[in-house]
Amino acid sequence: MQHGQVRRGWIGLSLQDLTPELASPLHQGAVLAEVHPNSPAERAGMRQGDVIVTIDGTAVQSATQLRNKVGLMPIGQRVELGVERSGTALKVTLEIAPQPEASAPKSKNE
Repeated sequence: MQHGQVRRGWIGLSLQDLTPELASPLHQGAVLAEVHPNSPAERAGMRQGDVIVTIDGTAVQSATQLRNKVGLMPIGQRVELGVERSGTALKVTLEIAPQPEASAPKSKNE
């Protein structure tokens, strides 16, 4: 209500659930399938294939859980992701951005 519209948080990632082939016996997570250009994730140095295992210290169980958690975070909030990249544990901090607006198709008169 404060902004006159629903503002969902966004970090610029396309995610997939961690498959049993990729999962470690110790944790679950979400695999980064794509990093969107000019997104908070790209600016933070995230890469396709990174596995996100925590968000602000909470274990990530699935891609859906991570998307929902990010979507409900306030715009401008900083978040720390625990990431595994090629067997190395990393911490990545980035800022929640507003979700880009979908481009509406233009009419013939525009």
